[in-house]
Amino acid sequence: ALAEALNADPQALAARDKEGLTLLHVAARAGAVDAVEFFLGRGALLNAEAENPSRATPLLEAAACDDRAASRRICAALVSRGGELNARG
Repeated sequence: ALAEALNADPQALAARDKEGLTLLHVAARAGAVDAVEFFLGRGALLNAEAENPSRATPLLEAAACDDRAASRRICAALVSRGGELNARG
């Protein structure tokens, strides 16, 4: 269903929610490893800053995930693809 939705509206990958977060931000914070991998494979903006005062990147969101195992996997995936380690979120 997610693939179909993005095929129908490819711009949705870069869309922001009311908190200024992209789908990648939300998936990273939720610990949704498969969704993060899917979004990265579709070209999600790896170092997109949240459009809110936190300016958090998906990597910072992943680090804040309560599921430590998922957090580690997502952080590793983001860093291996060039996730910015020195973000100032």
